[in-house]
Amino acid sequence: APSLVFDTTEQNSQPTDPSLAVGPNHVIAVFNTGYRVFDKSGNALTGNLSPDNIFSSGSCCDLTISYDHAVDRWVMSILYSSDGHVEVAVSQGPDPVNDGWYIYTTGFGTGSFPDYTKFSVWADTYMVTANIGSSNRVFAIERNEMLNGDPSQFVALPLPGLVTSGFYSPQAFHTTGASLAPDGTPAPIVYLQDDAWAGVSDDHLKIWNATIDWVTPSNSSMSSAQIIDASDNLTDFISVFDGGSFSNLDQPGGPDIDAMQATIMNQAQYRRFGTHNSVVFNFVVDVVPAAGQGANEKAGIRWYELRQTADGQPWTIFQEGTYTSPTGNKD
Repeated sequence: APSLVFDTTEQNSQPTDPSLAVGPNHVIAVFNTGYRVFDKSGNALTGNLSPDNIFSSGSCCDLTISYDHAVDRWVMSILYSSDGHVEVAVSQGPDPVNDGWYIYTTGFGTGSFPDYTKFSVWADTYMVTANIGSSNRVFAIERNEMLNGDPSQFVALPLPGLVTSGFYSPQAFHTTGASLAPDGTPAPIVYLQDDAWAGVSDDHLKIWNATIDWVTPSNSSMSSAQIIDASDNLTDFISVFDGGSFSNLDQPGGPDIDAMQATIMNQAQYRRFGTHNSVVFNFVVDVVPAAGQGANEKAGIRWYELRQTADGQPWTIFQEGTYTSPTGNKD
């Protein structure tokens, strides 16, 4: 049974896009257009707050929150639909209520709307992915400078060989513990590829490595992808609901909800151990694929643990599985 249960936010913001990050003394819960801070016992330290409490006015949506364990700091971001820029806030200390924030503005390029931005902590870099239509799909911001409130550099890179099906969301590996990869270690980016999509012949995972050079940012590069497929003991999956639409799973009342297909869920959790590195992540699969659109559709959670023996080595499947609700819920 859970050791602690408490309500975080109740909002009509659509979509709600709820998320939270947990530190040693605080929990920050965000939704699409606001946030709230709690202590670790579930006591509210603030009411529901507007992003304007931290960021400049005029923001749109897609508020994110991450915890940087290695330095006991918080990283928040918000999207501005007027010109597609993103503002990033890094807390000046461990207390997100009282310690203040350093604010940065990042442009993703003219005409490139960075929908559904997701942040990850990696070595000397904050990595960013987005549902974006430009050739550059992954972005890096200079973490060490941001922690000091100093001017920070920015790098944009493509994902060679990426195949998408409408909305999509890859994930950069996010360092969960205090042990970071050494500065300069390539940052892995993971995405699923479904053979139900045009241009994909078999189900597989792709993992790219982003090498970021903050001394000479123009030397930064993205590798071709490592492919993990059936030859590596990957089990086939079906990740498509209703041809990629946003209305998939029925509720006791109201419209169908979005299964969030074609999305590596936030975040891909990375840890370093004495003998290996490990990452755990998941995405939604259709466990009743013959049902089609309607009340019999059911989503499951396909999860993976990948491991590598040392930095720079290939990733292999250590374990995988599909979770389906034993109560019959749609997950």
